[in-house]
Amino acid sequence: MPRGHAVFGATSPKDPDWNGDPEGALRRIGEKNNAEYIEGSLTFAANGKIGHALFRTVEPEEGSAATNFVTLAEDLDAIKLSIAVDVDRWKANQEAMG
Repeated sequence: MPRGHAVFGATSPKDPDWNGDPEGALRRIGEKNNAEYIEGSLTFAANGKIGHALFRTVEPEEGSAATNFVTLAEDLDAIKLSIAVDVDRWKANQEAMG
């Protein structure tokens, strides 16, 4: 399952509970967009202005809904949203390439 790394302004995720329950807000934003917030991954830059969080994302497969990356980024008011594959997928890709 690919992981998303979101970078966003620390005051900007679009959830009414952001200031009181930021991890709860990230869970709700993730669920809304078919992604799963990775608990405990929320961190902030030393100056407190930039937040970082990790999400498990879903690739399109028959019978399943993929993560909606566009609205995930919009709901987070993301500066950057990047996707990375896990080690198992990376190894499988390396083996397939010979």
